[in-house]
Amino acid sequence: LMAADARAKVYRKFDEQLTLYNPRYPGIDLTYTSFGLWEYRGADSPPRSDRLDQVYFAYGSLTPPANSLKRTGTAQYVGWLIGSAFSIADARQFAVSGEMNLGIDFGAMKYTGDLHATGVDVAGGAGRDFGRYTFGGDADGYGYLADFAANPAGEGQINGRLYGPNAEETAAAFRILTRDAGGQPVDMV
Repeated sequence: LMAADARAKVYRKFDEQLTLYNPRYPGIDLTYTSFGLWEYRGADSPPRSDRLDQVYFAYGSLTPPANSLKRTGTAQYVGWLIGSAFSIADARQFAVSGEMNLGIDFGAMKYTGDLHATGVDVAGGAGRDFGRYTFGGDADGYGYLADFAANPAGEGQINGRLYGPNAEETAAAFRILTRDAGGQPVDMV
């Protein structure tokens, strides 16, 4: 254990770091779900670089498939997102935040949703709107997996699950490849 506070516990070993967030921390306020961040020096990271690859993940008490498959009606989920983005051309890093919306029709096992991501350059403080991304498709008993619909701002995928005994919460990981103002690639997770 490297560090701990009320918001998260951080574990570090060599070139890897694991951060586990407290689901009960004010502003996070989750009952059945939590999330974490695994940072590691990838094979393609430049030597002696400060750059770490990042993977956000969710975990918790999954909704049993039987509970979501036999349901009728609909549910609407509105939540926030956190992430990071890395400009491949000039190594700028962005702290990403935003909002996610998800609607599920349990009778038809269909879902639609969108996320809107904004970022702040961690070195310079300049803001950036990464755009809105929509998704939808067939839900299974566990959650949803979809490519983002055609979007001139970028392309990517979202993978989410339902949490709680009766699908009270949802959490997802996403990855989007977009472009900066100069047309250079930006990888967002």
